[in-house]
Amino acid sequence: MAFERAFIAIACILLAAGTPAAAQSRSDEQGIQRLASQFERAWNTHDMTLLGDMVTDDVDFVNVIGLQWKGRQQVVDAHAALHRDRFKSSVWANERVTVQFVRSDVALARVEWNTRGDLQGNADSLRPGPPRRGIFLWVVVNEAGSWRIRAVQNTERQ
Repeated sequence: MAFERAFIAIACILLAAGTPAAAQSRSDEQGIQRLASQFERAWNTHDMTLLGDMVTDDVDFVNVIGLQWKGRQQVVDAHAALHRDRFKSSVWANERVTVQFVRSDVALARVEWNTRGDLQGNADSLRPGPPRRGIFLWVVVNEAGSWRIRAVQNTERQ
């Protein structure tokens, strides 16, 4: 009987420690969902100021072809340059966003996306490319009540 009580107590402690997502509020998850919608809006309106507002000062961003940008300004400048040519007609759509909380102020977000209207080729001979699909993995943090992207890994998929 004592063994059973001890086992149940330990199981309860382990279960509580292993389920941080259950402790999060629906508004936290909605805040992260809004962040994904905000990215979609920033991309489609080519508003890199809005994109900059979404990330932390020290963001670490790895794009779909493996280029790494560190810090808000590099991310904004790189995206602004790309949106002047390759992505000037690009349309982004979020397909699905899933959120997993690591702590009350840190979460992982997977954003499945697709684009159409991207241009490809050399800078002097850009031509329409095929539609693309991919998956973002974001580490998001809550800074003073606002969710922001701290790290990004982007992967293209078939």
